[in-house]
Amino acid sequence: MHFAPAFHSLRKTLLVGITASLLSSGCAEMKYYGDLAVQHLKILAQKESIEDIIQDPTFDEETKRKLHLVQGVREYAFKRLHLPETEAYTTYVDLQKLREREQEQQEQKQSQELTGAQKEGSPKKKDLKEETKKSKEETKEQELLPQENYVVVFITACRSDKFEVKEWWYPFVGFQQMRTFYDEKEADAYAQELQQEGWDVALSKTRAYSTGKFLNNSLLDEPLGDPVTNVMLNQSDAAIIEYLFHEIAHQVVYVEGDTTFNESFAEFVGEKGTELYLRDHHHHHQEFPNGLAGKQKRRKDDNLFYEIVASYTQWLSLLYDSSLPREEKLRTKQTIFQAMKTAYLTEAEPFGAGRRKWFEKDLNNAHLVHLQHYNNYVDEFATLFEISAQGHWSKFYEIVRTIAEWPEAKRKEYMESIPTK
Repeated sequence: MHFAPAFHSLRKTLLVGITASLLSSGCAEMKYYGDLAVQHLKILAQKESIEDIIQDPTFDEETKRKLHLVQGVREYAFKRLHLPETEAYTTYVDLQKLREREQEQQEQKQSQELTGAQKEGSPKKKDLKEETKKSKEETKEQELLPQENYVVVFITACRSDKFEVKEWWYPFVGFQQMRTFYDEKEADAYAQELQQEGWDVALSKTRAYSTGKFLNNSLLDEPLGDPVTNVMLNQSDAAIIEYLFHEIAHQVVYVEGDTTFNESFAEFVGEKGTELYLRDHHHHHQEFPNGLAGKQKRRKDDNLFYEIVASYTQWLSLLYDSSLPREEKLRTKQTIFQAMKTAYLTEAEPFGAGRRKWFEKDLNNAHLVHLQHYNNYVDEFATLFEISAQGHWSKFYEIVRTIAEWPEAKRKEYMESIPTK
């Protein structure tokens, strides 16, 4: 397939749109936004139509089956959940092939440089040979590693002695309480910078992401719709369904600077939508009855997990609001985190591997904030859907959009006042 013409069109569409925004930023920020745009465009340049892949006899049957599932989930999202129809998830990108292609291009470049140095008798010839050898050794090393199961890495940062969350500004969407990276090494390096500045930092990898309404707008000359990737497909059908509903839900509403409202809303739509989909399709898909039972058990386990975490988060809030000296707060903070881990161990049996790994981390305030982003208002949105909207999706979205327009303080006070089960 030929990707170059599409890439140039995509690049022009996006880069023209962000130039004015970047001019008001510092040099470091401009480089970050530029790198982010280039990485996203590299992915989009390799996208292929899902419909074409399904009709292609050379593609493996399991990938085609899952892509056919994606098509069905999108249709269900629009017709049953009344989510906005966009260009998102109509294309597919194999990130592993993209990485292999980039590595091949890098080796070709190094080979050309080495050939040029040999012809010129350059003193850099030895250095180029060493670099080429090192690059090949690193490639061989990477081949021994398991395939990376993430698309982007998010960073959350919080003050070490209070629940004050760091925000970052992005073109088109404004402020968010997460920093996005496509490269884990770059994310690690930035995390270390933040830690040196005194921030608590948490990194989280995700299999999917949403670039919001602007880039998924079908009115653009060359739609920049988010693609499905091999990473997203490398999980159970039920997990794929929930990811899709969650990400498409971000097209409904976005509140600048209120990551908890945005993510909790998408999390509720993802969970509720998946529950309905599994119930409606269990006769057609062998895995789905177990998928629904497994999902219900996971939610029960999650409730217990969040209950433990919430109770100790409350203790930390009281500590941070106290008049104790900062050093005393930090010492007591570690005691509370250790007590939370101990409490978990007494109730550990129901939890899955993911939750066990979470408690094995060197936990800090940022890990708690990241959890809050995705869970704080899920039960409140459930009440709005079931009681206020009486189970009608369109009415539910109207209510949510109205709340989203309110000032932050009013919105937060209202959401925290909603009764939950």
